[in-house]
Amino acid sequence: MGMYDTYEGVQLKAGPCSMNNYEMGDRVELHDGLYIGYEGVIVVGDGKLRGVYKTMTDKWGKKMNLYKVLNLSSPLVAVAEKIMKKYQKKKK
Repeated sequence: MGMYDTYEGVQLKAGPCSMNNYEMGDRVELHDGLYIGYEGVIVVGDGKLRGVYKTMTDKWGKKMNLYKVLNLSSPLVAVAEKIMKKYQKKKK
């Protein structure tokens, strides 16, 4: 589990987490950029929380699955998928 901060309902384990709750316009201890969590995407600009989005779309306008986006970034997920495919083939 561990500690996390909440940004308008989006939980993230980024930066120095201390179970804080941030609202739009609050100063945050994150670098400027986009941060993706399971509950949504936050935008940090000039050291402040600038935007919170509950969904993300791809370049064709289709809604993206945030769980898939986050899990694809882990190399362990790719290894686990390969192992599962081999196991399923042997089972058939």
